[in-house]
Formats: sequence, structure tokens, C-alpha cells
Amino acid sequence: MLVTAVGIPMLWMGEEFGQSTQQTPNQPNKLQWSLLKNQPNHELLEYYKHVIRLRQHLPALYTENIEFIHENPEAKVLAYYRWSDEGMRAVVVANFSDNYLSGNSIPKFPAGNLARVDVQQNRRSWGRRV
Repeated sequence: MLVTAVGIPMLWMGEEFGQSTQQTPNQPNKLQWSLLKNQPNHELLEYYKHVIRLRQHLPALYTENIEFIHENPEAKVLAYYRWSDEGMRAVVVANFSDNYLSGNSIPKFPAGNLARVDVQQNRRSWGRRV
């Protein structure tokens, strides 16, 4: 099985539900749990929960087996291929730009039986640092 997914950036506390905080080591920043009452913030948290479940259930996403298959610094796109010893395969295509890239192709995309899982982060303004 081949699964495709997009990567997500690392998070600072609270960013998983849209809180914008400065990264200040040794200074406590209280989490603004009230943000979860807002639909966009709640949807963002659900998105990250989904991505975490995806990683937990797809061993290919957390093995050491990795091969980078595409880099495009101008478009800010990176793709890599991962596989598990049990035969699960995954291709991760990450778009780090602020643009939707329709019609973009990955030249060395592995052939095979494709089961597709799209994990896309909606480009809403949650106050996150990008």
C-alpha cells in the first residue's frame, strides 16, 4: 500500500489550536483554552489530532527507512519516500510555501498500488507563525 500525505511544521505549545505565543524559554505562557470555543481553532486542533492518528497507524511514517525523491527550493516543495519492514510504503509531499500548487508533479514518484490519504492544512488565519 502506498500512502501520500503532506508534512506539518513543528509546534510550540498552544499552536495546535491556534494560540500565538512567543517562544520564551524559562518564562511560563498560559494556554488560552478559551480559544477552543471558536470554530476555526477547534477545527485546527482536530486537524492535528488527525495527523497524529495517521502517524500512529502508518508504521512507514516512523521508521528509519527514508529516501528523498524530490526537492524544489523555488516552489518550496519537498518529497520523500518511507517504508516499513512489513511492506507498508508512504510518500510524503510537503508544500512549505503559502501557495496552492496545482498541476505540480514529482518526477521520481514511486509506482504502485496507490491508497491516497490527503492531509492538507487549510490556510486560514489562526494567528500562527509560519
